[in-house]
Amino acid sequence: MFSVIIPWCDRDELRVALKINELFFSRDDVEVVVINAGGDVQALRAIVSAANLSKAAIVDLPSSFNRSLCVNIGAHVCSGDFLFILDADITMRTNLFDEARPMLEAGGFVAPARIVESNPAQVVKARGGETWKFLSEFVTTQELHTLDGRYAQLRRRTSPQGDLRTGDGIIMIRRDHFVSVRGMNARLAGWGYEDTDLQLRVQFLLGVPRFEIGEVVHLTHDSSGRDQKSLQANFRVCMENYRLGHYLGSIEDDVKTYGHLLSVARLDSAAGEYQACDLKS
Repeated sequence: MFSVIIPWCDRDELRVALKINELFFSRDDVEVVVINAGGDVQALRAIVSAANLSKAAIVDLPSSFNRSLCVNIGAHVCSGDFLFILDADITMRTNLFDEARPMLEAGGFVAPARIVESNPAQVVKARGGETWKFLSEFVTTQELHTLDGRYAQLRRRTSPQGDLRTGDGIIMIRRDHFVSVRGMNARLAGWGYEDTDLQLRVQFLLGVPRFEIGEVVHLTHDSSGRDQKSLQANFRVCMENYRLGHYLGSIEDDVKTYGHLLSVARLDSAAGEYQACDLKS
C-alpha cells in the first residue's frame, strides 16, 4: 500500500489539490495522511472530509510548522510499504502510483521528472521577467562523490518561461529505506535543503538508484516569504554533516519527543466521519 504524507499548516490550496487528486487517492491501496502543525485542525478536517478518499487520517502535531518533523511523524503513523511525500499544493496528472511501483519494488526511489506551474506568468513576474527565452528547458545534473566512495546524483530542470521545474521535496520512497536513514532531519532550521538532504542521504547510505517519471502540477502561489538564507545555512550544515560521516535523520528523536502528544483521527468510510484512535508510540 502507498501512504501519501502531506505536511500542512493553514494552506487552502489543499482543498483544490485533494479534489483534483481524489481520482488517484480514492484507490483502496492508497492511504492519505495529513499532518497539521500549527494550523486550524477543524478547517483541515472540513477540507479532507470534502474529498472522496477511501483511507485518510489527520494527525494534529503540537508544534510550529516544520516540514521535516511533519514527514517523520507521518511516516511513523502511516501503514504503507511505500511513502509518497507530497506538498499541499501539488496535483497529479497521471497515475504515478502504478508508474512508480516497479521502480520502488526494484529498490529505487522516484521523483517527478517535471513540476508544471499552474500560473507560469506569476513565476516569471516573481523572477523579474523572462530570460533566455530561446531555451525551452535548462537541465543540469549534479554528481556528488565522497572520498570514501559514496555517490549521489541530483537533477535540476527549469524553464525560462516559468512553466516547469523540478523539486526534491516530492518523492516516492520505500518505507524501509526511509527508516534505514532515520527519515528527514528535523534539526535543520527554517526552509530549504531538507528535502535535498533526504535524497542525498538515501543514495550515500543505501546506494539506491534515483528514477524520474511523469509530471505533477504546482498550484502557483506567492513564495516571497521564504528565507533564502535558511536554505544556504542548511546547505552548509548538511555538507558539514556529510564531511563528519553523519548521514542519519531525526525520526527516532522526533517520535520520542512527540509520539505521545499526537492526536490522530482516521476516516470511518461507512460513517462518513473521523474517529479518534489510539496510537502506540
